[in-house]
Amino acid sequence: MTILLSMCSLNVFSVGLAQIEFLQGAGADSFTVTTGFPRLCIDHVSPWTLQTLPGSGQTMNIYYLQGAGFCDVDPSVQLFEVKSNQHPDKLAQFKWLKDAGEDPTLVDIYDPDRLLTIDADDVYHFKVWASYSGQSR
Repeated sequence: MTILLSMCSLNVFSVGLAQIEFLQGAGADSFTVTTGFPRLCIDHVSPWTLQTLPGSGQTMNIYYLQGAGFCDVDPSVQLFEVKSNQHPDKLAQFKWLKDAGEDPTLVDIYDPDRLLTIDADDVYHFKVWASYSGQSR
C-alpha cells in the first residue's frame, strides 16, 4: 500500500460573525430588509431578507471571510436596504464594512426620509430601528 501526501499550500481562512438586529420603531409601518450588492469578502448573510415585526427584533447574521488573502487587503462589505411596506417610495440603504484588523462600522448611509435610528454600542451586533412616523424609538 502506498500513501501519497500532497505538499500543496492551503488557503487558510476563517469565517467571522457579526449581526444586525432590525427592530420596528414607533408607528404602524412595517419594513422589509434585504441584502444586495456590493458583497465583498462576505461568505453569506442569513437570512437574506426579513420583515420587521412589532415588539421583537429580527436578526441578520453576516458571515465574513478573514485571512483569505485578498480579504486581508480589501474590506468586507455588504449592502442593506430597508423599505417601508406601506410607503414603497420610502427607503434607506447602508453598507456594513469591516476592514482587516478593524471593528465593523456602517457607512454610506442613505436615509433621506430619516427612517433609521442606529445603535452602535456593540459593533458586532448593531441595532437598527426603522420607523416612518418620525419617532424611531
